[in-house]
Amino acid sequence: MSTIETRLLALEKSNRLYKHSLIVVIAAAAILFIMSFTRKDPVEDTLRAKNFEVVNDQNKVLVKLTTLDGSGRITTYNPSGEKQIDVLPNNVGGGSFIVYDGKGSMNARITYTEGGGGSLGVYNGSGKQVIRLGNNSSGGGDFYVRGSSGEDRVRITTTDSDAGSIVVNNNKNARVMHLSVASNQSGVANIYNVGATRICSLGTDDDGNGGLDCWNSSSTKTVKLPN
Repeated sequence: MSTIETRLLALEKSNRLYKHSLIVVIAAAAILFIMSFTRKDPVEDTLRAKNFEVVNDQNKVLVKLTTLDGSGRITTYNPSGEKQIDVLPNNVGGGSFIVYDGKGSMNARITYTEGGGGSLGVYNGSGKQVIRLGNNSSGGGDFYVRGSSGEDRVRITTTDSDAGSIVVNNNKNARVMHLSVASNQSGVANIYNVGATRICSLGTDDDGNGGLDCWNSSSTKTVKLPN
């Protein structure tokens, strides 16, 4: 066999090898292309970190995601670095939502109470709670209106018998009036002096008749109507 024939045979053999290799490459590419449309990932792309911050163009932190006492926490800030909103755990394992005025003072707080149920507090510019809405130990509604110093002024709640109750305090935090329900399920209004001594009670008897009782500051009855 001549040298030329030998070279031609080698060239034909090489061409056949290239053709086979090309076919294999094309087939593999086709399989990968098809699989790219049929594959379903169970989880989408996820960012995982112990802390995460969102910053503005001045590199000021605006949002912070972190942990507190083993639970999650989300806090937002204004460009001055003061808190705006804080979502965090409370001290009994529940959640809390706090709103700030952007100057470092808390304005409102929603949380879960240890005895069960929710609680909403509204604060004044001095950081004193002036409104509290929640539930009492009996599971009934409980609403407090407080003075600028944070002391109770009016409380609207329910009694142990699940009846209504309104208590009014003076600016010394002493009870001066109590509107509630008597044991006979009739209304009763009690008035107290500055020393927290009851001096007047207006209500009804068991027959549904009105009655008035008054006492002096020594708790001696001075008036009873009807006699």
